[in-house]
Amino acid sequence: MKTITLLLILLLFVSFVAFGTIIVSFALVDKSFISSITNQRDMNEVETVSIGHCTSKVSLDIRDTKDPALLSLKETQNTCLSYVTNRMMIFTDMPKDAKVAQENAKEMATRLREFNKNGVTPVVIVEPASDWGLIDFQEFNTGFYDNWVDTYFKALKSSGISQEEMGIWVPFPEANIPTWNKNSATPKDFALGVNRYGGILMRYYPETHISILLNSATYDNEDYDWIYGEYVSLKPYVEYLDKNLISSVGLQGFPWVPQLSSASNPLENPSQFLNHRLAQEAAEIIGVKEIWFNTGTFGRKYTQTPLEEVEISSEKRKAILDGVTAESLELQSKGYEIWVNLFVEDKSSTTEQTDWSYKTDTDRQVFVEFVRRLNEENILLSLFDQKV
Repeated sequence: MKTITLLLILLLFVSFVAFGTIIVSFALVDKSFISSITNQRDMNEVETVSIGHCTSKVSLDIRDTKDPALLSLKETQNTCLSYVTNRMMIFTDMPKDAKVAQENAKEMATRLREFNKNGVTPVVIVEPASDWGLIDFQEFNTGFYDNWVDTYFKALKSSGISQEEMGIWVPFPEANIPTWNKNSATPKDFALGVNRYGGILMRYYPETHISILLNSATYDNEDYDWIYGEYVSLKPYVEYLDKNLISSVGLQGFPWVPQLSSASNPLENPSQFLNHRLAQEAAEIIGVKEIWFNTGTFGRKYTQTPLEEVEISSEKRKAILDGVTAESLELQSKGYEIWVNLFVEDKSSTTEQTDWSYKTDTDRQVFVEFVRRLNEENILLSLFDQKV
């Protein structure tokens, strides 16, 4: 027993000596042991905040919704541990008859109410397509669709949708790319079509924010292989727009990489594919002071062709987003109000074969830093994603 007692006393003595040595060492460098522990804890807490939080704002209270865009935003907020944005892009198309117009209006009314209830502004992209195919701009300008478009907005109004719930509407996006059935349509036909659609919308919602969205590269009508795009003036597409109708100008541009086996050069510089000067000229012609970019970066492309799949590093994605910020700041410095819509949907399982999401830890950090930077620079953010 005496031996055990002596050992215990010896251990206690050694412990006190060791503790005293640590205290003295901290005193010699003018540090408190307790404050050092506290400071280290604070440093860890700050590091966690800087990595995880997109902004310092409290997340939107998104609840009781089945809307795919709102569910995606809720998930993104959970990932960011904070508020991210109160603006989301959604899509709709054209009615081909009165029955479809009423059905589409009913679906859109549900979405608009959900967005408004959860404090989110919708950016509604109206694609020139219907159940029976793509819309011809020249045919649209004859008034062929007028009654159905009128029925659509009349039904929205009758369902109780208010002006506040309407958000931002963007009719006939990307009219200068070969996706849409333009046939012999001219840039002027696009402008007149926007005027026609917007005029009907304004009958029922006269204070709606109507915008346009044009691609940064303009293609010939029949350039279906997307080979001969040129970064030229967008003046032909905007000079005939009703200046009293349009509130903002959107410019679309995305990076691009060739398949793994191709020797073609990638397109990765936002100063080229999202050149702010094109947007500025268009805004000056229309006479608006609000410009927005529609863009994104992908982590993987050609995902359904394993031998051709290309992966983009987090560092490259960050460099591209830094370039997007730079183009935005150029316009902001000239007195424009700027916002950016970012594609973040994983579309690797679709025909697009592109993953725009930020799922890995390093990609997530890139996204967090981009959102934070925009917030610091007072540049609004919008997102496109939908949780299926």
